[in-house]
Amino acid sequence: MDEQVKKSKKRQNPREHANLFTVLTFLYTLPLFLLGNTRDINESDLYETFTGHKASILGKKSQILWQEELDNAIAQKRKPSLLKVLVKILGWDFLLIGIAVGCENFVAQPCKALFLGGLIGHYAKKDSSGFPSYLYSLGIIVSTLFCCLIVQPYLMASYHMGLKMRVVCSSLIYNKILKLSPSSIRKSTPGYIINLLSGDINAFERVGGLLHMLWIGPLQAILFLYLAWTKIGVSSTFGIGFMVMFIPVYVLLGSILKRYRLKVSTRRDERIRLTNELIQGINVIKMYAWEKPFAEIISTFRKLEVDSMMKSTYLKGLFTFNEILIATSIFITIISSVLLNDAFEATAVFITMNLFFSLGLTVTTFFPLSIAVLAEFRVSLKRISAFLQSQEIDFHTKSEDSESAVAITSGFAKWDENGNRNTLTDINIHIKKNSLTALIGAVGCGKSSLFQVIQGELPLSIGLLCVNGSLSCAPQEAWIFSASIRQNILFGSEMDEERYMKVIDCCALETDLKLFPHGDQTIVGERGTSLSGGQKARINLARCVYRKAGIYLLDDPLSAVDSRVGKHIFENCIRAFLNEKTVLLATHQLQYLAYVDYVIALDEGAVQMQSSEKELEASKFDLSRYISQNHSASRADSDSMLNPSNVKDPAQVQEARKSGFISIGTYKRYLFASNNLLFVICTVLLFIFAELSISGSIYFIGHW
Repeated sequence: MDEQVKKSKKRQNPREHANLFTVLTFLYTLPLFLLGNTRDINESDLYETFTGHKASILGKKSQILWQEELDNAIAQKRKPSLLKVLVKILGWDFLLIGIAVGCENFVAQPCKALFLGGLIGHYAKKDSSGFPSYLYSLGIIVSTLFCCLIVQPYLMASYHMGLKMRVVCSSLIYNKILKLSPSSIRKSTPGYIINLLSGDINAFERVGGLLHMLWIGPLQAILFLYLAWTKIGVSSTFGIGFMVMFIPVYVLLGSILKRYRLKVSTRRDERIRLTNELIQGINVIKMYAWEKPFAEIISTFRKLEVDSMMKSTYLKGLFTFNEILIATSIFITIISSVLLNDAFEATAVFITMNLFFSLGLTVTTFFPLSIAVLAEFRVSLKRISAFLQSQEIDFHTKSEDSESAVAITSGFAKWDENGNRNTLTDINIHIKKNSLTALIGAVGCGKSSLFQVIQGELPLSIGLLCVNGSLSCAPQEAWIFSASIRQNILFGSEMDEERYMKVIDCCALETDLKLFPHGDQTIVGERGTSLSGGQKARINLARCVYRKAGIYLLDDPLSAVDSRVGKHIFENCIRAFLNEKTVLLATHQLQYLAYVDYVIALDEGAVQMQSSEKELEASKFDLSRYISQNHSASRADSDSMLNPSNVKDPAQVQEARKSGFISIGTYKRYLFASNNLLFVICTVLLFIFAELSISGSIYFIGHW
């Protein structure tokens, strides 16, 4: 893009060449932490993105695999599966995380419990000295260290996997947006797409680690039941059975949570769609003083969304009773052992408690969370898959015409697929290569729609289309994004200094750039708010012309400039710079028809005439009806100069930062954000009571 972007090249990510030990211990991040200890970290201190996480790599791979999945689905007559694409890209990552989770739950945790029991049993004997005590202690240390070296890296790997899933799905969504057909665009509102990118993709963050608990939980329950059985006998089944009994309950709660998750997404889509529409029409709302009624409408939609979110949150809260269930399971086990007159020792009790705490954390915390995550993941995957299967622009309905640059045969098209009225009717045009063709007609006759057909944005319902060559289009409504003028012209293309200067000259931008304080590095506002209409039109034209293409579609580029600038653009840009290119020019400036090769006249979506300029003159065709009624009051912009006061400095605006400690007032405002002192006090007391009850139950068992 811009030279400034190239100059700010970041340092190589230390993760690229980190060995296994530094990866497991995260030592490769130590230099950044040491730097942060000496001074505040700036954006320039950050590293380049890790190669395995780059969107350029993951996005390209996902596009190829998704297209293969679409082709296979069509061949096998089934629905395409986004899950298969994710498995192909991230399958090995998911498998390695599963192996690490299995080692931690099936090896490290049981060994730690058994070593602890062995140490307690050894000291319970009369002769507690000797080598076994050191061996058991070493076993506890090694198993604990093994847990540390396994748990944190696999948690990091699971978050990295969630990040990759976000990158893959975001890339697929962004690429899909560029291919949507007009009917799909009408259905997919900006709010819906934003919700997909911000809300639904967030469900992928915890998938990598928590989904493994769906198979870890049952297998761990069987293993720990066997170990507990060997220590305290049949009474262990009652405690573990009590925990396992809640699994169907959590499965039911997960299905209910899935429905509420879908409700939240739907209501959020509606709220964002409505908000976006209100922002687009804010001028009308302000003019008629409709702020309060529309604010109430948005508040109503927000209340419905919050209501679904609250119910979903309450359901998630039911997944957090792990400590109570664990303590109750231990209590049931010990009571059952007493009632059955089973003799047990302190060693067996401590081993059982340790096993129960590990199993309880999995069965009553991670397993229910995995069900909730799976429910959200399925909903998000379904919504994203539905969007990716939306109708695309059809580029396949083409005829074979090698002599023409653009050819349409018996073409019919309409914007509303269900409507009866055609936008274009029986279009038959053949535009020769390397020719300049003028497209004339009154306002609303279908000129822009014809351009949309050639670009593939408006599909032909009947007829054939042939386009021989790459396209570059300058739309009638100039589109400018918030960046420098050079970035708006290049639009991601490589910088060719000679071609760039020629484009600046032929589009009559040279005088304007000399008046700008920072030349073509001048940063324009959002949608070009600091530019005049003529300047936006010429920058829009320069972007189209700079791109190397075979066919150029210019949709009325002369209407927003005065006659002097218009003549300069027509002579130097359209006729000279694009002399050896195929140009289709839509215009109301009939004085230029004498200099074009061919003329096409449209009226109410139908071609009334197509001939060369000489044939047009000989036929004495009446052109007066094609002169725009608003031509005298056109959008011509005689003020081509930019007001220097509106120009923004090209320097990047630094983010506001503060350093120091967080004030107590911040915590206080956060704590009392609910505006209900009684609610805050009750919540704190409940936390204290819960901790006292859990700690007290463990103390009671130990004392008993």
